[in-house]
Parts: sequence; C-alpha cells; structure tokens
Amino acid sequence: MKVKLIDLLNSKLVLKKIGESKDYDGVTCYKISRNIDMANPEFVRFEKHQAELFEKYAESTKDESGEEIKRIPDEKTGDADKELFEIVESEIELDIMYINPEKLTGLSPLEMMAIYWMLKLE
Repeated sequence: MKVKLIDLLNSKLVLKKIGESKDYDGVTCYKISRNIDMANPEFVRFEKHQAELFEKYAESTKDESGEEIKRIPDEKTGDADKELFEIVESEIELDIMYINPEKLTGLSPLEMMAIYWMLKLE
C-alpha cells in the first residue's frame, strides 16, 4: 500500500501508544508490531533527510557568548522548507497488515484518523 510520508509521520505517537498497550489479542498485537516494524525504517530515513537538509542550508554563526552555533538563515528557510515539503509529500510503499478498528480500544477519533492507513473494517 502507498502511504504519504506525512501521514506516516503523523501516526508515530499513536503507533507508540498502541505498540505499548497489552489490551489486544495475539493476532492484533502481531499486526501492530509488524506495521510498526514496517514504519520504523521510514522514520529513520526521514530523520536522516532532515539532518542532511540542515547541513545543506545551515550556516555557522556565533551567539552572544561567542559560542559557535549552526542555524538556517532566514533567506534560506524557503528553499529548505520546499525540499522538506517534497520529502514529506512523497509516497512510500509499505507492506501493511490491515487491522480492524473494532479491535483497537482506547483510541480517540483523532488517534484513529492518524492511523487510517492501516485500518480496514472486516
């Protein structure tokens, strides 16, 4: 299944929440753990992209105390934001195991919305 990276990133906290819960049957736990396993490399890859963008656009300056700091200057934030937007809007192919939302208890509607990409009524 194709998922936009932004949707996957927005689901990270909910995946952590359901991944730590013990309220699910064995099959649901397996599906959750497998989906988390599929998503984790994408989270790592995104963090790497973020670091690369920062290195590309950041410049060294000194703060008031004379310590060197790196920051993206205002005139480069537009370019950095544009590249970041292109990354988060990209689609990723994931081998998702669908989960019946009826099996997931204790989630708010907004949390369900965050993981829509792995939900399917059976």
